[in-house]
Amino acid sequence: MNLHEKSNHHQGNSLERRKRRKERAQQLKQEREAREHALRKEEELLKEVLKLEQDALEEKIRLEQKKREKCERERQESNRRRLEKWEKEKTHYEVLIFRRLRGVISEAGSIDINEVWPNSSFTWDLGFDELDIIELYMRLEEEMDLEISDEDANGIGCLNDLLEFLVDKGLVDLATEELLDANEELYSDGFSFTKSSTIELILTFLSPSNKQEISMNNSLIKDLEMDEINVVEIVEEIENKTNINIEDKVIEKIENVRDIWCLLNWGKVW
Repeated sequence: MNLHEKSNHHQGNSLERRKRRKERAQQLKQEREAREHALRKEEELLKEVLKLEQDALEEKIRLEQKKREKCERERQESNRRRLEKWEKEKTHYEVLIFRRLRGVISEAGSIDINEVWPNSSFTWDLGFDELDIIELYMRLEEEMDLEISDEDANGIGCLNDLLEFLVDKGLVDLATEELLDANEELYSDGFSFTKSSTIELILTFLSPSNKQEISMNNSLIKDLEMDEINVVEIVEEIENKTNINIEDKVIEKIENVRDIWCLLNWGKVW
C-alpha cells in the first residue's frame, strides 16, 4: 500500500470513528433525555399523589373539626338544657346564688364559665388543687361575708355541694345589692317580687303619718313602728298573693323588711 492509499485508509478510519462517536453520543443523549423525562414524569406523579394525599388529609381534618364543633354544640346544648332543668328544680334564691358562685369560681380558676356546672368537681372537672380550693374559700368568705370551717369544707366536693351548704346554713347575705337590685335582666327568669315591690307592700301597712324611706334592713317593729298584729296581717297578705301556707314558727322569725322579701319569693326566712 502506497502512501496515498495509507492516507485514504487513515481518513476512512477516522471518519468511521467520528461517525460511531456521534452515533454513540446521540444515543447517550437520547438515553439521558429519556431518563430526565421519566424522572420529571415520576416527580409530577409524586406531586399529584402528594397533593391528593394532602387534600384528603385536609378534608379529613376539616370533617373531624366539623364533627368536633357539632359535638361541642350538642354538648353545650345538652348542658344548657340540663342546667335549665336543674334551675327549675331550685328556688330563685338558689339559682341566683349558683350564678354568683359560678362567676366567682370561673374567675378564680380562669375557667370558661360555660365549663362550670352544678356537678362540677373542683378537683376532677375544674382542675383545682388543694391550694386553689383554699384560696377559693377565702375569696368566697371575703366577697360573700361568710365563714366556711375546715370541717364544712371537707364535705364540699363540687359546686352543688357548696350551694347546698350556703343555703342550708343561711350564710349568704341576702341584703346585698347583687341579689336585691330590682333590674329587669336579673329578675327576667321569674322573680315576681323585687326589692321595690316588697317595700311597696310594706308601705300599704304603714299609717300615713309613719311613711318613710325604707331599707331592706329596717326592723318592722323598731324602725317602722309596727306591731305583731301588723306582721301577721302582712303574712296573710303574702299567703293570698303567693298561695302558700306560712307556718307559725316561720312568722316568729320575721324581724325586718328583708325577711318579708324572702317570704314573698320562697315562703321561708333565713
